[in-house]
Amino acid sequence: MRDLDPTGIRAALEERRARAALEAARFRMIESWRARLIAQPLETLEELARLHPHIDRNAWHSAIAAARAEQAQSATAAGGAPRQLFRMLRTLFQ
Repeated sequence: MRDLDPTGIRAALEERRARAALEAARFRMIESWRARLIAQPLETLEELARLHPHIDRNAWHSAIAAARAEQAQSATAAGGAPRQLFRMLRTLFQ
């Protein structure tokens, strides 16, 4: 074991850490977009549409409205509509 070169193992571990950090940053970005869409739907959806002109605005409006309604109804528990909005954002940003 002492004769093994740890360089390859260290490189693999660093690559794994880098991927995990990238995924965590991506998750935080998507969370931020979702929070902004729920808090300021019109402005944020316009910004999102500028970045991704191909989106179906009607579908996004519906998803945002459902998430806002569900969040207003139960401020403590996140239900299916906010999760659906997160999934839509995750797909969009892949």
